[in-house]
This record gives sequence, structure tokens and C-alpha cells, in this order.
Amino acid sequence: MRTFPPIRDSTELEGRQMVAFEESNEVRGADDDGAVHELHGVTLPAACDSSPVNPGYHALDMSDKRPDPWNPLLPPSREKLIDKKIREAQEAGAFDNLPFQGERIPLVDDSAAGDWALAYRMLKGNNFAPPWIETDKEVRNLLTRRDAVLARAPRASAISRQRDERELTSIVKAVNDAIFRLNHEAPTPNQHRRPLDLEAELAALAKAHADRD
Repeated sequence: MRTFPPIRDSTELEGRQMVAFEESNEVRGADDDGAVHELHGVTLPAACDSSPVNPGYHALDMSDKRPDPWNPLLPPSREKLIDKKIREAQEAGAFDNLPFQGERIPLVDDSAAGDWALAYRMLKGNNFAPPWIETDKEVRNLLTRRDAVLARAPRASAISRQRDERELTSIVKAVNDAIFRLNHEAPTPNQHRRPLDLEAELAALAKAHADRD
């Protein structure tokens, strides 16, 4: 501890205060450096550590596998979630025996879809279809039922004829409702359908019934 002679004026007092302040900062700084080194000496940068860094470790490799040999003092590497999922799937064999593996993927002509081509391709790849295609499938299924009624009509008895008429009337109504939706959902008139004429359908059924007589 330094000692000073008696103070003679205010200027000398200010000078001694500045010297004491500088000395206290030096002591406090040395104490702080010692505490930091004691608490965090293991995690300080490599400049404070004389041991060589493992040459097999690269922080930019983005791999969660430990380097060989593993150094517990090295920070853990990080891997993006999507890269991890792809790597795990590849190791599990999820990409083995895929369709057209090693072959050229066939091109699908979707030029008629226009601006919707990409959207339709994505829907098809996920086993989905645009609404108008699903509606058109519904129309085709109903028409198949209509054809089945007309096909069995020549073998129908007198009692079954009334049942066939009621069933055909219900089918024609459902077909026309589906066609109405289809014509509003389809992107172009090329996918439109004409509604059925109920009187013409019943006349075809009556003719099929008459073939039995």
C-alpha cells in the first residue's frame, strides 16, 4: 500500500485521487481475470489452450455424428432438421426401389390444363384430383347404373317394371345435378356434358321392357 505525505493544496488532492483510482482499477481487473479463468478456463478459445484441435472436426459439416476420436471439450455440431430427416430416411432404405429408379421419368402431357398444369401435377402426385374431375367420375358412375337398369329391363317382370322406372328417374335426376356442378367447375367447355332427357330415358326403358313381351 502506497503512503503519501500530507496534502498541501487541492491540486495535489486531485492528483492523489486519480492515482488511487487507477490503482484500484488495476487490482480489480486482475481479480476479474483470475475469476474468469478459474470459472471458464475449460471453455476459453483455443488461444488459451495448448492442446491441438482435432483435425477431423469441421463445424461447417452440419453433421450430428461425433468425430473420431470424440473430444468432449469440442462444441456439439448442429444439423438442420430437414437434412437429418433425409439422412435417416436414406439410412433406413426409404429411397430404395423407387419407381423409375435409374430410368428417365416419363413426361405427362398436361398442356390442356394451361396455367393449372403444375397444380394438377401436384394433386395427382398426392392421389388427389381437381373437383371437376371428381364430379365427372360421379357422372360416369351414375351413367353406369343407368346402363345396368336398361340392360336388365328385357328380363324384368311386370312388377319389376315400376321399380325400374322409379330407379331410372332417380338416377337421371342425380346425373343432371352432377352435370350441373360439373359444367360450373370445369375449366373449359371441352369438359362440359349435356344433361339427360328424362322422357327420352323412360322411353328407352319402356322399349327395353317391350322386348320381353
